[in-house]
Formats: sequence, C-alpha cells, structure tokens
Amino acid sequence: MKRLILVPVLLCMAGAFLSAQGGDRYEPNNSATGAYALSGLPVRLTDLNLGSNDEDWFRFTVTQPQMLRIVTEGNTDTVMTIYGPNSATEVFAENDDFSGSDGYNAGVRTNFSSPGIYYIKITGYSGETGSYTLSVSPLVLTTDPNEPNNSRSQAKSLDINSLPRTFSLSPGGNGGDQDWYLLRFSSFQYQENEGIAIYTTGDCDTYMELYQGDELIAENDDGADGYNARVSFVPQRQRSGNYYLMVRGYSEEESGDYDLNAAIIRVVMDRHEPNNTRSQATSLSIGQTITGNTLSEGDSEDWFTFSVTRKGNFIIGTEGEVDTNIELFGSDEYSIKSDDDSGDNYNALLIANLDPGTYFIKVTHYSGDDLEYSLFVRQ
Repeated sequence: MKRLILVPVLLCMAGAFLSAQGGDRYEPNNSATGAYALSGLPVRLTDLNLGSNDEDWFRFTVTQPQMLRIVTEGNTDTVMTIYGPNSATEVFAENDDFSGSDGYNAGVRTNFSSPGIYYIKITGYSGETGSYTLSVSPLVLTTDPNEPNNSRSQAKSLDINSLPRTFSLSPGGNGGDQDWYLLRFSSFQYQENEGIAIYTTGDCDTYMELYQGDELIAENDDGADGYNARVSFVPQRQRSGNYYLMVRGYSEEESGDYDLNAAIIRVVMDRHEPNNTRSQATSLSIGQTITGNTLSEGDSEDWFTFSVTRKGNFIIGTEGEVDTNIELFGSDEYSIKSDDDSGDNYNALLIANLDPGTYFIKVTHYSGDDLEYSLFVRQ
C-alpha cells in the first residue's frame, strides 16, 4: 500500500519540477553551465517554454565579425540578455520589447564584432510563463549608395517622389550611424491645406530630426508603426533655407535596414499660422487669450512667445476640446516646465515663477485634430 501511494506523489513532484523548469526538450538549461548549444546558423527553436521562476540559457560561437538578428516569437512577454564574448556575466546586449517583433517579444539586432562564445538568457517579464520560439539568423545589410552621409555637410540629395526606398544604418562608430538627406520637392504637387509626412518602416528603432536650414523644426521617435519615426511639415517654398532630414537608430547599437516613405497629409491652418517653429512664434501679452488655434496631423505643434517685465508667478494654460500638452522655454532654449492634463477636460495648465525676460510656449496635442483651442498667460 505504501508503494502505491508513493508513486503518484513522486509523479506530482516530478511534474512540479518540470513545470518550474519549463518542461521543454531543451531542459535543463537554467544556467550558463547548462546552456543549450546552438550551431549552424540560422537556427530556429520551437516549442520552448518558460515555467515559474524559469531561465532559459543558450550559447553560440562567433568565429568572425557578423551582424545577427536574435528574436523571440509567440504570445509570451519575454526579456532577453546576451553575455559575452567568453563571459556569462558581462552584458553585451539586452532588450525587453524588440522593435521588429509582434507583441512584447524580446530581441536584438546588432554587430558581434569580437569572436568568441556568447550566451543568451531568456526570462519572462515579471515572471510571466508560457511558450515561445527563438530565432538566431545572420543579417545582411542592404548596400547603401548614399554613404558616407553621416553629417549635414555630407547630406545626399533626395527627391521625395523617389520614395519609398531602402537604406541602412551601419553598426559601429561613436554615437552610431547617421543618415543625412537634403530633401528635394521639384515635382511634388500639393494643394492648400496639404503637407508631407516622412516616416520609416521596418525592424529598425529609428529616430528623426528635420531641419530648415540650421533650425530644428521637427523631431520624432515612435510616431509611425512599431518603433519607427515620423515627421510631418508643410514645405515653405517662399522661405529661405534647405530642408535636411537626419535618420539614426534610437540607440547607438541600433543598426539594420529601414524603408523611408513619404505621403501627402491634410493640414488645417489657422489664422496664426505659420507658427510651427520657435522662430515663427506668435506673440501674446500677459493677460491675453489667443483663440482659434488648431492642430492637425501636418501641423502638430504651435509656438507662442511673451515677455515678462516684473518677476512673479504666471499661469499658462489651454481651454477647449483638444487634449493638449504645453512646454515652457526660456530665451536660452532650455525647457523650464511642461504639463499634460492639469487643466479641465485634458487641457494643459502650469504655474511658473518667472524672472523678467522673453519666454516661449510650445503647444502639442494627443488628440483633437481640427478642433480649436485657446491659449492664455495670466499673472
């Protein structure tokens, strides 16, 4: 009788042990010493499973410098840490939510420049459990005919009517690779209340800056799908200054191909336009309320300026149906204070103690395209 009772108890204990370890055919691989060896890239491991408090370790050898894409797939929210070379404790790269993956999968796309043994550790975010797939594959970059275009002085001429086109961000270098373009609109036809959106698509986590001459007029991190960047503007042909676009990876390690795209967008212009940059800021006086302001996809920010002659506390805010954000700058261009929802109905509102001088307000929005808002400054 004792033996009959003992067998199911042992089975339950074994089941609990396997569940804690993940219970897949690659176990036990819960530490660097037990890391599952990957060979013959590309490799794709399916039916992996993370159990409670489980870690999955893998190792592979790099014999010569190469770009690799390492990513998980599935419905499990994973975290990836890569160690090496020839070390199971020195972090080489890490990621939670990979820009080129679905859902909350982890991954990296980076250059393994030093030969040696590397380790991959996969865990569940906040102890999450579940199944996943791991893929490790070489990454070959598209030959970018624009290189070198790593600075404004090296910017390559780019007609937006030639888009979409595929370019690449190369690995290595201080600060990572930057791609600079001098935008051309020779055959671009747009109507009143229309502008241009330029955005990237693909796996790269991109960041963009748009300049008119030396002035930064737009910047963006994640305005397009996934972790892709997007800027929008209305070309001002009557104003001097070329338009320059800079594209880089969000982090220094980011590299890979990206597609650059352009699209015509609708813009709603109010009577205070153009006031989309600091140099175009609309003037207002203390105690004044400016009405009839609008924001839209192609007119994503409005700038205002005011002067303080006597030190004191000032209230700056918006009113209306637009979900606004306001940011206050001094004459030295440094941000002083910002606010999102301190006013009524998602309006922005802030209080600041200001010395005499000139100040600038940037108004952006989270929602409320084409709706009007008012801006006020009161002491």
